[in-house]
Amino acid sequence: YTIGYDTFSDTESFSVQQWKGLQEISKDLGCVTVERLVDNADANQAVQNAKIFVQKEMDGAMLFNVIAAAAPGQARVLTDAGIPALTVGISAPGLPFLTIDEGAAGNQVGTALGQAYLDSGETGDVYAVIARNDETGPVGIARMDGVNAGLKSVLKDLPEDRILSVQAGDPATAQARTLDVLGKVPAGSTILFTGINDDIGYGVFRGIVQAGREDDALGVTIGAVRPIGLNYVCQNEQYVGGVAFQPEKFGNYMLPAIIANINGAELPETVTIPSAYVSRDDIAEAYPDFTCGEQ
Repeated sequence: YTIGYDTFSDTESFSVQQWKGLQEISKDLGCVTVERLVDNADANQAVQNAKIFVQKEMDGAMLFNVIAAAAPGQARVLTDAGIPALTVGISAPGLPFLTIDEGAAGNQVGTALGQAYLDSGETGDVYAVIARNDETGPVGIARMDGVNAGLKSVLKDLPEDRILSVQAGDPATAQARTLDVLGKVPAGSTILFTGINDDIGYGVFRGIVQAGREDDALGVTIGAVRPIGLNYVCQNEQYVGGVAFQPEKFGNYMLPAIIANINGAELPETVTIPSAYVSRDDIAEAYPDFTCGEQ
């Protein structure tokens, strides 16, 4: 089988790990060649990449597109050509969608943040700075709404106006907007923080550090992608842990699914890939071959 793989980046940590996993699993299977095209989070290029898969007469396609506006076009191009396809970034009309249970994963994050505050022994005011990116569409919205729900399930009396949401599509924006909202947080208050992914969450943390508020901060990362997400946790004591998506294992689901689809199997509309919370103290056990600070 020759299968096209469209991804939004060849440098972003999640995408890098997913690609590494796909290469390893392809090699183990021995019957699959995966050809990667990068769309750089550009909607037009994402659709063009789907057209290239058609021109190359791929047996199937896997789409890791993160721009909601591109999804219908990609799906239409491949469906019209009769090429089986699935998505793992943004759902697309008529295509199977392999995804983390975003709401549940976000809920894990929010619950861990609330519990971190309770475990800290602090009794003063608590605020949360949460970096969202609603331009990612239903996936990102469900994830971050889950964070809010999990947080409020633990800190039931937390006023809504103390959950400070910022919109950020990159770490620099997250840092700048965090600085903006920290003016609303009284000195001495505990600051809970996270972001829609590891890097954007770290941008929030950098804003907290820039404001000189790191001693007040407790964070949980979303993704905990190796190595950078795990490094954020193990190198910064303000992080209590992360919800690990383990993108290096996505290929265990993606390749069998697309091969089954190529051979006529009807896949469910949604296939859920599990995630797990990993505390700072448990990284060594969960990743025995990981060394803090690895590149």
